[in-house]
Amino acid sequence: MNRVLLVDDEIFVRKGLKSLINWSQLGYEVCWEAENGESALEIIKEHKPQLVVTDVRMPGIDGLELIKRVRELDNQTCQFIIVSGYNDFTYAQKAVRYKVFDFVLKPIDQEDFEEILQKLNLILNVDKLEYQKREEKELQDTFYRMIQGQRGPINETKWIRQLQLSKSAFFYYILIEINNDWYYNQSKIEELKKCVKKVFRQYFCIQRPMIFHEQKNNMVGILIGSLDFKNVSDDIHRFSQKFYSELGKEFLGEITVTVGERFKRMNELPKSFETADEARQYKYTFDNQPIVYEQLKGKHFKFDELDQKLFHSFMELMEENKLSKLTTEIDHIFQAFKSLDYSPKAIKMTINRLIYGVIQIIKRMNGDEKDIESFASIIRWEERNLNLSSLKQVFTRFVFESTEHIQSLRQSNVKGDIYRIKKYIEMHYNEHINLKTIANTFYMNPVYMGQLFKKTFGIYFKDFLLELRISHAKKLLRQTDMRVYEIAEEVGFTSTDYFVTQFEKVCQMTPTAYRHKLLRKKPLGNKNVK
Repeated sequence: MNRVLLVDDEIFVRKGLKSLINWSQLGYEVCWEAENGESALEIIKEHKPQLVVTDVRMPGIDGLELIKRVRELDNQTCQFIIVSGYNDFTYAQKAVRYKVFDFVLKPIDQEDFEEILQKLNLILNVDKLEYQKREEKELQDTFYRMIQGQRGPINETKWIRQLQLSKSAFFYYILIEINNDWYYNQSKIEELKKCVKKVFRQYFCIQRPMIFHEQKNNMVGILIGSLDFKNVSDDIHRFSQKFYSELGKEFLGEITVTVGERFKRMNELPKSFETADEARQYKYTFDNQPIVYEQLKGKHFKFDELDQKLFHSFMELMEENKLSKLTTEIDHIFQAFKSLDYSPKAIKMTINRLIYGVIQIIKRMNGDEKDIESFASIIRWEERNLNLSSLKQVFTRFVFESTEHIQSLRQSNVKGDIYRIKKYIEMHYNEHINLKTIANTFYMNPVYMGQLFKKTFGIYFKDFLLELRISHAKKLLRQTDMRVYEIAEEVGFTSTDYFVTQFEKVCQMTPTAYRHKLLRKKPLGNKNVK
C-alpha cells in the first residue's frame, strides 16, 4: 500500500477527503494528517510517505513552500497532489516547477480524483521499486565501507535507524559460508540470501530490512542486533544454534556459520567481522555446528602434528592396498581432529603431510601424481570452502584413487622392472650383489622377484648370476694372464676356492685346466708345420 499524508489547516477538509475517496481499493492508506506545513515537513522527513495531498494556502509554511523544501531534501520519491480553492496561474506554474503530479481544484470531483490516483499508482509502484533498490544499495555500500573502517554515504545513526536496529543494545556480525564450492557461485549466493531472509522472518519474526555483505569466495555476512533474537533467546549461543539449525534444513551440511565479537558502536564493526572470519578457521574442529568467537576465548587447542608412527603406518597401508584398514585409519584421524580439539594449523599440517607422503610414494615409483583424477582438487583443498565432513570426503577419495594408482604403477613397473633388473645384473655382476640387495634396490619382495625372474627368463636368478660371472671369468682366462684369484675377485667372488668350485661345476674343469687346455691347442695357421 502507498502511504499518504493529508495536509490542510481545516480538519473538516481532511476528514472529508478521507471519507470521499476509497483509498484502500486504489492501493493507498492514509497514515498521517497535518494541519500546517511545519508538521507536514517533520512527518515527511521521518516517515517518507509516497504521496502528500496538500492545500496551498496555510499559515506558516504554505503548500508550495512545503514542496520546495522537500525537493531541496532530494526526496524525489515523494509525490505531491495540490488541492486548492484558487485557480491561480502562478500556483500552477510553481507546481510544474516543483514536479507536482497534479493540481486539483476544490470542490473535489470524486471520479476525477480517483482517476488521478489510479494513474499515480502505476508511477508510484515503479518509483517504489527503484527507490527500494537505490536505498538497499546505499545501505549495502555503507555496510561495506563501515566493515572496512571507512565512513559511509549516510551517517551511522541514520543507517542504524533505516535498518531498524536503533533499539538494540549491542550487535554481532554473522558470517555464513557455503561449503564444498570451489568457484564463486552467484546463484547459490542468491539462494542463500533468500533462505536467510526466510529464516529470519518466519522463525525469528524479524521483519526489518536485511542487507548482506557479499564476498567473492561464496560467503555472505549479516548484521544482527540484540532485539533480533530477544523473542527466541537472550543467549547468542542458543540463537546461533537455532539459526544454523533452521538454515541447515535448506543447506544440509553445506554451510558454516560463525559469529564475531559482540560490539556496541559501529566503529567496532570491523573487529566483529575480523573475529567472525577468525572463528571460521576453526570449522574443522567444530564440525556441523555454529562457531561463536566468544567460545574460543580461553580454549586450549592441540598444535601437535600427526604422530610419526601413525604416518608411516598410513603409508604402508596404502602401499599394501589395505582399503578397509585405510578407511578405519581415516575415521580415526578425523575423529581425533574433533575430540582432541586440534588447532586449524595442526589439521592443515596433518592433511598436507599425508598428501605429500602419498605424492612421494608415487614419485619413487616413477609415476605422475597428476594422473590421479582428484589430485587437482586435493592439492588446493585449502582454497575451497570445505568443512570437516566435506574435507574428509575429498581426502578419502584422493587416498583411495592414489592407492589404486600405486597398484597400477606397481603392476606396470614389475613388467618393466624385471628387464631392468636383468640389465642391472649384467652391469653389476662383479659387485657384491644377491637376490635380496637387488630386490631392495627395486623396491620388490625378494621371493616374488626370484619367482618373476624364473618365470620371465626360464632360469633362476642365482644360476643366471653364476653363469654370467663364469662367462666373464672364461673371457679373462682366454684374453689375459691374470692369476686365478685376481679373476675370481674381478668377476665378483670373495673366495677363490668357491670360485674354483663353481667354475668346475659349470665347465666340468678348473680355471687352470681351462687355460691349459687353450694353450695346448695349436693355432690353425700352423696346422701343417712339422
